[in-house]
Amino acid sequence: MPRRPSMASLTDVESDNLIPYSVRKLLQLLSERKTPKSRLANIVNQMNVVDSDILDKVPQHQEQFIEDLTIKEYGAFETIFEEGDFPDGYYHILHGSVQIWKATKLSEEEVQKQREEAGDDGGEGEAFYDKRGIHICDLATGCGFGELGFQGDRQAVRSASVVAAERTICLVSSANVYLKLMELSIKSQLRRKIDWLENCALFRHWSDEKRYEFAQSLRSYKCAKGRYVCTSGEPAAGVWFLIGGEIRVQTHLDKEKENEKAPTERRQVELALLGAGDVFGVCEHVEERREMSRSAYATKASSAYFAGTSAVLTLMFEDEVTRQLMIALTKKRRKWEALRVQQALSRAPRGTRIFNPTSM
Repeated sequence: MPRRPSMASLTDVESDNLIPYSVRKLLQLLSERKTPKSRLANIVNQMNVVDSDILDKVPQHQEQFIEDLTIKEYGAFETIFEEGDFPDGYYHILHGSVQIWKATKLSEEEVQKQREEAGDDGGEGEAFYDKRGIHICDLATGCGFGELGFQGDRQAVRSASVVAAERTICLVSSANVYLKLMELSIKSQLRRKIDWLENCALFRHWSDEKRYEFAQSLRSYKCAKGRYVCTSGEPAAGVWFLIGGEIRVQTHLDKEKENEKAPTERRQVELALLGAGDVFGVCEHVEERREMSRSAYATKASSAYFAGTSAVLTLMFEDEVTRQLMIALTKKRRKWEALRVQQALSRAPRGTRIFNPTSM
């Protein structure tokens, strides 16, 4: 049975597995059985220092979620739960890592064959096939697991086994509390999406029923500062409706090579800075492109609602007003981008050309 670790055990120095101070501080706050409301704020702040994703799923019910949490510690290669077990809750890895295993009905001879096919003499294959079954994946600090065992069917069982790959500490939320909070969170998130659609110029004229239907197709999207939302040439998978942060839309100018062996000199050109309320990806769908014609880079931690291509095309063909608004936005955006490119070309060395001329 997983034990409730003492603070002494959690602060033991292990040369190959030190627990960060921020994690120890959080565990110290959580280990106190009676947590007054005045200390809950400190716990919330510390959880955000360790990993803000812990609380992202229950933004309106953080106190109830925290009060239900238990701490469980596992040694290296210790089984956390096995496939077929009754689900006891949702696990969040605070420190360490785990392996996910799926039982296989293959015979020992078939397993050996799979191992040999995966790697010479079973070398690499041993990481995927052994007595425990098939190795699905590894999960590291900050990841969560266990929700699939009870979402949608409270009588379901675990669909895979989880084993600690090293000394691992997890925060566990009980199944009943997690399910209740997820139901409330889903309703709350849907309400926020509908409210956002109501205030967006593209959808303001829609009926409540239509906004409700489209809101269900939107998924929340986050991009860390310094990461690309997408790059030019990637498949045009959908449209991003920014609700926070800032992204930089950019293209490249290439200087023509003096000879075939010379490296290509590439210069980035900033086309626009988009913030909350702006849309990215509309141009490609209006112009019926299969690939993104521009790259988008997050200059700040950014969040958005993302609608897949099928949902975007449906709304374009079903609602003429929205379609015309999207066409007008595309013309305006492309005109501005052309001016930015021409301005960059006027200051660029002779022989410089647009990286993706077909997008103009």
